[in-house]
Amino acid sequence: MKGAEITGDKELARALARLGKGVQKEAGKVVDATALEVRGEIVKGYNKGPATGRVYQRGNISHRASAPGEAPMTDTGRLASSVVYENTGTLSAEVHTKVNYGAWLEYGTRDIAPRPLWLPTAKKAAPKFVRRMAAFLKRKMR
Repeated sequence: MKGAEITGDKELARALARLGKGVQKEAGKVVDATALEVRGEIVKGYNKGPATGRVYQRGNISHRASAPGEAPMTDTGRLASSVVYENTGTLSAEVHTKVNYGAWLEYGTRDIAPRPLWLPTAKKAAPKFVRRMAAFLKRKMR
């Protein structure tokens, strides 16, 4: 599942190309930092809740699930530990999960109401990414 992908747009990539490979590489660090933060926030969201859904027993363990509209609450930790960051190019990075049910929880299914975490996290990160990239470019243009 592609959970959150933040990439520089074509105009930004062209402008950075004109500044040289070294500047592109440095700008890639801004992309990477943002993607790593997004990954961390997603994992934190799975682990901290809030969870106001039903309570159920699994063996000796009592678990309170998330309610529809809330981020999924971790039960076994499998979903949270499956969230990975990957550098996919000079100006691109991906955050994704290795388990299929991550998408089912995010977007919902016929039987499961959506429990969004990825899209709100990416939307929250976008303005910070823009600020970071603008500050970086301002420093390089001096």
